Amino acid sequence: MTQLLPRALTAAVLCSLAGMAAAQNRSAPLDDTFQARVSGFKSHADIRLAASGTVTGTGEGETGNAEFDQDGATLEAGSKWRPSIALKWRFSERQRLLFDYLDFKRSRSEDISGGFSYDGGTFDDGEGNSVDIPAGSYEIPEGTEVSAGMEFKLASAAYEFAVVDTDTFQLGLGLAAYWARLEGNANGSFEGEDYDTRLFNERGVSPAPQVRLQYAPNDQWSFSLLGGGFDTSWGNFTDLDGHFYRASANIEYRFNENFGVNLGYDWFKLKLSDDFVGTDTFGPVELDGETYGPVTANYDLRGTGTLRVKGPTVGITYNF
Repeated sequence: MTQLLPRALTAAVLCSLAGMAAAQNRSAPLDDTFQARVSGFKSHADIRLAASGTVTGTGEGETGNAEFDQDGATLEAGSKWRPSIALKWRFSERQRLLFDYLDFKRSRSEDISGGFSYDGGTFDDGEGNSVDIPAGSYEIPEGTEVSAGMEFKLASAAYEFAVVDTDTFQLGLGLAAYWARLEGNANGSFEGEDYDTRLFNERGVSPAPQVRLQYAPNDQWSFSLLGGGFDTSWGNFTDLDGHFYRASANIEYRFNENFGVNLGYDWFKLKLSDDFVGTDTFGPVELDGETYGPVTANYDLRGTGTLRVKGPTVGITYNF
């Protein structure tokens, strides 16, 4: 009995030393308990609009029908530095909690004061019916200004389990909760009156799967990839049809065990679609002494907007 205690203590010490040796072989970036990454995100954005559907018009005893499928226009929103924050907490050998935040914000104003002229033309509905639109000059009062803005914020909290975990490589699968907010507004001034209109305001939470890969060949360098996304039907972010995808890549170099710098690239896309079905009546309209209308239009349309944001990130990391 007296010999069992020294043997047990010897075995415990050997196991402890073996664990310490294994931990020393593990790359430092994979062995962090906590990491905070604060970066600047030079986001370049574009917005693409598209529409498709059918419009049927009835007036003066005639009916016209038009079908169209237009890719629409792509609006370049330029580049701007925005904040990006990422936190990581490892609370067991294979389990982590990840937190991310980024946003996108753009606005643009134009002074449209002055005059313009129209040389005239003809509108043809493609069914053999046409209307002549007369030429004319038009004046917009001084001080008339229009502006528009859009803001998109995204925050996520994710639980991750490392299905592959070696001394230099990890593959983690996670389930995230994404909080998103999309807001757009338009405002302007006309003859001394100010106008402000909120075009849309969507916000809510959605679950999303995500995957993360990290490779750390030594204690100084670390390379990681992150991807995820959600369908808008999964949560309460919006009633519109659509989806959100995000992907990022990051390289970190550490000066010591606590501080480092990072360089990366972030990309995300938000696509939303909505249906517009209804009936409107226009007119009558008088052109060149003749009266046209009224015309009743029945429309069945689907509009789609796509926001794409991408750009480099650069920042600092704190690890322990």
